Amino acid sequence: MKRLLIIFCLLSNISLYASETNGGLFFRSHQQQGTIRTRLVLNDGKPIKIENGRTISFDLMLRKEIVWGYVVRIITNTQKNIDLVYLANQQNDRYPAWVLNESRYPITQNLIYNEWIPVSIKLLPKDNEIIFSFGSTQSIHPFDFSDCKNITVHFGTSGIKNFQVGDVAPINIKDVRILDQKDKELYHWELKRHADSICYDRIKKCPAIAEYPIWLIDNHTSWDELYKKKTKGEPQITYNTDKNLFYIINSSNQITIFDPITRKSHLLDNINGKLASEKNNQIIYDPYNHELLSYSPDLKSISTFSFENNSWRGTITNDIDPAYIHHTATISPKDTSLIIFGGYGYYLYKNTLFKVNLNTLRWDSLQIKEISPRFSAAAAIVNNILYIFGGKGNKSGRQEDESHNFYDLYAIDLSTFDVKKIWENKNEADFFLRGNMIYSPNDSCFYAIDISKSQSCLVRISLNHPQIEKCSTSINDLSAEYLFCNLYYSPVENKLYTIFNRKIKNSDSEISIYSIDFPPTALDDTIQEGPHRFNIWVWIVAIIISLFAFVYIRRKTTSICHTQKEIKEKNTTSAQEDIQKTFDRSKSCISLLGGFNVRDKNGEDITNQFTPILKSLLLIILLYTVKTKQGINSNKLDSVLWEDKDEKSARNNRNVSIRKLRILLEKVGDIQISFENNFWKIVFGNDAFCDYITATKFIQDTPIDDFTKESTLYQLLELLVFGPLLPNTQADWLDNFKSDYSDITLDLLHSLLQKKEIENKEDIQLLIADTIFLHDIFNEEALRVKCSILYKKDKRSIAKSTYDNFCKQYKQLLGTDYKISFSTIVTSKINT
Repeated sequence: MKRLLIIFCLLSNISLYASETNGGLFFRSHQQQGTIRTRLVLNDGKPIKIENGRTISFDLMLRKEIVWGYVVRIITNTQKNIDLVYLANQQNDRYPAWVLNESRYPITQNLIYNEWIPVSIKLLPKDNEIIFSFGSTQSIHPFDFSDCKNITVHFGTSGIKNFQVGDVAPINIKDVRILDQKDKELYHWELKRHADSICYDRIKKCPAIAEYPIWLIDNHTSWDELYKKKTKGEPQITYNTDKNLFYIINSSNQITIFDPITRKSHLLDNINGKLASEKNNQIIYDPYNHELLSYSPDLKSISTFSFENNSWRGTITNDIDPAYIHHTATISPKDTSLIIFGGYGYYLYKNTLFKVNLNTLRWDSLQIKEISPRFSAAAAIVNNILYIFGGKGNKSGRQEDESHNFYDLYAIDLSTFDVKKIWENKNEADFFLRGNMIYSPNDSCFYAIDISKSQSCLVRISLNHPQIEKCSTSINDLSAEYLFCNLYYSPVENKLYTIFNRKIKNSDSEISIYSIDFPPTALDDTIQEGPHRFNIWVWIVAIIISLFAFVYIRRKTTSICHTQKEIKEKNTTSAQEDIQKTFDRSKSCISLLGGFNVRDKNGEDITNQFTPILKSLLLIILLYTVKTKQGINSNKLDSVLWEDKDEKSARNNRNVSIRKLRILLEKVGDIQISFENNFWKIVFGNDAFCDYITATKFIQDTPIDDFTKESTLYQLLELLVFGPLLPNTQADWLDNFKSDYSDITLDLLHSLLQKKEIENKEDIQLLIADTIFLHDIFNEEALRVKCSILYKKDKRSIAKSTYDNFCKQYKQLLGTDYKISFSTIVTSKINT
C-alpha cells in the first residue's frame, strides 16, 4: 500500500512536467457590474466575408459560477443572429443552447466545468444550413442565407443596435479560428499574447478588440496575493499538496487552515499535545504518509499531528534558540525520509545533513565536507538525488570570518551520500534564495524564491548550465527583521504557491501567501506586437506638419540648447567643456535633466519605446517618489492619467500600463515599481542611474559650505549642467516639479556666488554663471558675473557679444528692450 501511495504521488506530479502556459480570455460575467463585463469583437468589428462558407471555431471553458448568459453572437449583414448561450428551464436547470433568430435548440443537459470544450459553427450558404459542434455533440439546422454576404462576431457583450447583449456567461475563450469552405485557416486569434486590449491574429495581424479583458497568460507573470494577516507570537506555516490547504500553526493548541481556492480559513483550537519546536518554521507536511510534522534538529525529535484526535503526539517542545536557523528541509519520495541540510546558529554556519526515518524516528547525521557551511540554501530531491543551490556562509563556518553568498549547485546521492559539484557561477550578484526549489524536467530547471531585495521574485536555475534568471514580477515590500519563505507546487491547480512568514518592527508577525500559474512566463513574452504598416500619406502629412511647427516655433521661441551653442562658440570657458565627468548617463540610465532620455544596460537608446502614456506613468511615479518618498496613491494617479475613465476602467488601464512599464524598466537595470499601502513608488538599484534623483538628493543632503570645496562643487555643476527638468515635456501636473527644481538649483547657485571662499575664483564664478544660464536664460545676476569677469580679463568683445545675445533673446521672447546698459553691467560688483 505504501508503494502504491508513493507511485500515486509521483504520478500526480506529471502535470508539472507536461504543463503549458495557459492562454485565453477570462470573461467578466453577468455577476459583475454591467459596465465592466467583457466583450471581444473579431476583426475590429469589421465585416468578415462568408462567400462559399466559413467555419468559426474556438475552445470554451465554463467556470463554476452561476451559469447564465451569452457566449458568442454572430450577426449577418441581413440582420439575423446566430448565438451560443447558456439558459435556464422552468426547473432552473442550466443548459447550453444554439439560438437562430427566435428559435432555440438545446445542446445537452450536462454542464462540464473547468475543462476546455471544442466548439465550431460551420456556415454553409449554398445549402442554407449550419452545422454546430459542441464537444462531441453535433447538430444540423436550417438557416436562410439569402443575400447574406458577411458577418460580424461578438463574444460576451454586444453593443450593436438591435442586437445588444448584456448578460455574459462565466466563460474563458481561447484559440478562435475562422476557416474557409476547404477548412483552410484564414484567421487565428490565440488570445494569448496581447497588446493591452488587443489581440492580433497570427495570419493577417487583424485585431480582435477586447473591453475589460482579463488575459489568462498574465497570471503566469504576476503573483496574486491570496492571504495576508498579522498575528502575535511566532507562527509557522506549511502546505498540504493532497488537499490543497495551508496550515498556519499559531501555537501548540491552534491551527488555522486556509483554502487558496475559496480564500477562506477556519480555526482548529483546543488542541492537545506539543509541537517539537515553536520557532524557525520547523514544520512540514509529509505527502507520502499524509501527516503534518513538527520537528526539531536540536532535540532530534518529531511530533506528528492527528486530525482525528485533534492533538500533537509530542510531549516536549524545544524552547531554546535553534542551532539550525534557515536550514532547508524536504522529504524523499523513495523512502519517505525527512532530509535537512545546513542552517545557522550560535555564531556558526552548518553543512550538516540529517536524514530522519519517519517510520522509526531515527535521526542520522553527517557533515558534507565537500560543501562549505552555509544557511539559506535552496534544495530539491529528484530521483533520490538531493540538489542544493546557493546560500550564505564561508569555508570555516565561523561567523567572525567574512561570509559571502554562494552561487553553486551540488548533487548528493541519498543512497551513497556521494557529492558532486554540478557548476558554480562566480559572476552572479544579488541573488539570495530561501526555502525549497521546485524541479521542472520539461526545461531541466529549478524554480526558487529570491529574497535578495525587499521585493522578492521567482527565479529559474538551470540544472545543466551556470545560469540563474528572474522569471516573474516582484512581490511588493517584504522587508523584515526575520523572514522565512518557501515554495510549493500544486498539481491540481497547476500553480506555484509561495509563503512568507516575516517578523516586522513592532514585534508582530505577518503571514502572506501568493500564487502564480505554472509555468512562469517572462513579461515580454506576453506582449504582442501589432502590424507594421507604412502609409506614405501619413508620413507626408506628418513631415509637412512638423516643418510648419518647426518654422513657427523657431520664429517665436529660442531653445535653451541653441543659446548654449552660441555661448560655447564665443566663450572659451563653457561650463560643459570645463567640468570633469563623474556621472555616467551612457547606459542603465533614465535622464530627465535637459530632456527625457532612456538608455538600456547595453547603452542603446530606448526612449522611443516609451509611449506617451508609459512616459507619463514613469515620470509621475518617479517625481512623486522623490517629492514624498512614499510615491503617489492610486486615486491621484488615475485622476491625472485616466481622468476620462470610470474607476474600473482606470484601474484596468493602470494595471496594464504598469505591467508594460515594468518590462521596459527591466531592460534599463535594477529598477522596481512597488505598491504599498495604496501608493506607487519607484526604487533604483545600484546599477541604475537617474540624474534628477541624484541631483536632488545631492543638493538636499549636502551642507552648503561643502559646496565651496572644488571637488564637491564640480560634481554639483556637472549634474546641473545637464540642464533643466524636462524642458521639452509639457503637462499641467508637471509645472510645479519644474519650477521647484529650478528654484532649488538657482537659489543654491546664487548663494554660492555670495560665498567668500569663491570670491576671487573667477573661473569657478564663470562656470556657475554658465550653469545658471542653462536654467534661466534671462538671469541678470549671471549676466553681470559673466560680462564683468570677461571684461576684466580683457575679453571685451566676448563680453559684449554675450550681452548682445542676451538682449536679442530678451527682445524676441519678452517683446521689450533690456533696459540696463552694457557699461552698467560690466562695472557692477559681482557679490551684490
